[in-house]
Amino acid sequence: MKPTDIVEEFLISVEEGNFTRAEGLVSDDFQVSGVAPEPLGIREYLSVHRALNKGLSNFRFNYEIMKEKSGVVNVKIQIMGKHTDEMPSPIPGIKPIAATDIAVKMPVEHIQFNVRDQKITKMHLDHVQGGGLPGLLHQLGVEIPIELHQAR
Repeated sequence: MKPTDIVEEFLISVEEGNFTRAEGLVSDDFQVSGVAPEPLGIREYLSVHRALNKGLSNFRFNYEIMKEKSGVVNVKIQIMGKHTDEMPSPIPGIKPIAATDIAVKMPVEHIQFNVRDQKITKMHLDHVQGGGLPGLLHQLGVEIPIELHQAR
């Protein structure tokens, strides 16, 4: 598979809640950077998406693959979904979030995926004002306590 196909399969797998498939598309040393002070592994990353997929009906990345060169795939996303079900805690320290019926529409965000030997090895998300999990939670009326900001 081409690097773009692997990235697309990963994004579709996460959207569809096929987390076993998503986990099989990443390397053993896979890391996500740009979302927390310390890189996340696949289990931490997917635990957030398990919560999002549970709480947001029709969760979508609305992705567009921008370019690929030498195994580096640049993607533009704009997460959307409707908060129709209780969302389990997406991170420790936040209580489950009762359904609000709010339609979430995140700002456009850019992700860089590194693919090597048919596996995604790294995912880097650029910081965007109002983006990421804090921005999504803010749209639902949930603020992340300051001590969690500092711990993450």
